[in-house]
Amino acid sequence: MKRVICLLAALAVALPAAAVGAEPAAVDRATADKLANTPRAAERATALKAAAAAGHTARLVTATRSVLDDAALTGAERERLLYDAALGLRQVRPDAAARALADELAAVAPTVMIWHGEGHHRVAIPRYEVAAAAASARSHWQRIAARDDAAGRLAGGLAAFPELTGSAAGTTLSSPALRGIADAFADASDATIARWRQDLLHGLPHNRQLDALAAAAARRLSDPALFTAVVIHADDAVALASLPDVPASLSAGDARQVLATATARDALASASLLRMAKLARGDAASLDYLFAALGNAAHGGSAAAALASLHSEPVTDRLAAVLAASDDDLTLRRCVLALRLTATERATLALSDWRQAPSASPAVAALKAEAAKWVQP
Repeated sequence: MKRVICLLAALAVALPAAAVGAEPAAVDRATADKLANTPRAAERATALKAAAAAGHTARLVTATRSVLDDAALTGAERERLLYDAALGLRQVRPDAAARALADELAAVAPTVMIWHGEGHHRVAIPRYEVAAAAASARSHWQRIAARDDAAGRLAGGLAAFPELTGSAAGTTLSSPALRGIADAFADASDATIARWRQDLLHGLPHNRQLDALAAAAARRLSDPALFTAVVIHADDAVALASLPDVPASLSAGDARQVLATATARDALASASLLRMAKLARGDAASLDYLFAALGNAAHGGSAAAALASLHSEPVTDRLAAVLAASDDDLTLRRCVLALRLTATERATLALSDWRQAPSASPAVAALKAEAAKWVQP
C-alpha cells in the first residue's frame, strides 16, 4: 500500500494539474499501470465493463458521470476509467445522454504519458487515448445507424439511395456511413444484390462511393464483369482486397482474364501475378501468362516471384530452358531471379549448368560473369 501511495505522489509531481500549457511528463508503462490500476479503480472498471457488456446505456452513462465528478480519484485512475468507459460506449445503443457523454470524452486531452521506444530514441505517447476511443464509438454508432437504415431500402436498388448517386444534398458520405450501407448490402439476399448489378456496372467508373458495394456484389454473384470493373475503377485498397475472391469465385479462364486486367494497375500488378500463380497450378494458360510476363519491364520481377512460389519441378525445368535459349537480358535476369527464389536443389543445379554452358553472345557471357557474384551454387 505504501508503494502505491508513493507512486501516486510521484505522478502528482510528474503531472501537475495546475501547470497550464505544460507538456505532461512521461513515465514507463509499468509505473503508469500501477498508478491507474488501484483496487478502487479496478472495482469501478469492473462496473463500467459490466454495464457495457449488458448493453445498459443508462447504467454506463451514470457510472461514467460519477467518475468525472469524483474529485477523490487521481488523474491516472480517472483517465484509465474514462478510457474503459469510452471503449464501452461501442457496446451500447446510443441515446441523447450517451451521445453527449461521447462528445465530452472526445475532448479529453491525455495526461498519462508513457515512453515508447523508436529506434535509438524514445517518444512520449498517451497510455489511455480517451478521445480516440470516444470518437471510435461515435463512428461505430453512425455505421450501425446507416446499416439499419439501408437494410429497409436495398430492395429499391441504387435509385433508393440518392446519397450514393450525388442527387441528394451533401453528396459525399462519411466512411462510417458507407461502411454501414456496405454491411447491410453484405447481409442482403442474392436476389436483392442482383437488382443492383447494372447500376453498379454503369456507376462504378464515375462514383467511388460504389466501390465496396461493387466488390461485394462481384463476390456474391460470381460476376466476371463486376470483378473487371472493380479492378479497373475501384479505389486501390478495395480493388486489392477483392483479388483473393477472383480465383475463389470465377472459373479459371474468367479469373485469368480479370487478373490479367488487374496487372495494368501498378498497385495491383504484383498481387495479381501472385494470385495468377495459384491458378497456374491447374491452368496451363495462366502458367504461360506468367512466363510471358517475365520480360515485362515493370512487373517481370513479380512474375518471377510468382513462378518461384510454385516450387514446381516442371516450372524449374521450363525456366532452365528459357535460360538456355534466350539472349534477352531482362528475361534472363528474371529467370535467374525465379530460380534463385525457388531455392531447391534442382533450381540451384539449373543455375550452375547455365553459368557453365557456352554463351550465345558476349552480352550473355557478361551476364553470367555478373551472376556468378550474387548467385551461389
